[in-house]
Amino acid sequence: IMNQDIIHLFYRGIEAAQHMEKGYQQLLGGCVNMLLGYISAYDNTSSQAEKETAEDIHQALLFIHNNYQKDIRSEDVARAIKWGYSRFRKVFLQQTGMTPYQYIQETRIKQSKYLIMNSTKPLKEIAYEVGFNNPDYFSTAFRRITGLSPAEFRKEEA
Repeated sequence: IMNQDIIHLFYRGIEAAQHMEKGYQQLLGGCVNMLLGYISAYDNTSSQAEKETAEDIHQALLFIHNNYQKDIRSEDVARAIKWGYSRFRKVFLQQTGMTPYQYIQETRIKQSKYLIMNSTKPLKEIAYEVGFNNPDYFSTAFRRITGLSPAEFRKEEA
């Protein structure tokens, strides 16, 4: 079963690849090597059904990372991997520690934090860019996850 360390490592690798910061190739290489180690260990101890389930959840994570900017819902992710929503939600929660909805929101907020820190774009524009249809809801979700409003976060990071 995937745990938070694997999810964090996966996420870090995606961030490194997306943002191509200094030294990103080495960081990405390290992430891939560690993930391969986890996969190898998992491969030796898991049944075929467990492997297929893990692969489907991996596909769901990729779908979220490739589509978080769009108006996607948890049901869309379940449909993308050809699972029923109830089963998908339950297994996703077991393997990631978050509901699909929470994971989508966390992904959007992480990307918005990056944009706030590394651009001068208006917060409203950032909200739309990361997949929020309503800037006020973006601010509410941002505060719930980070403890700060987007404006407060920008001010602190300046």
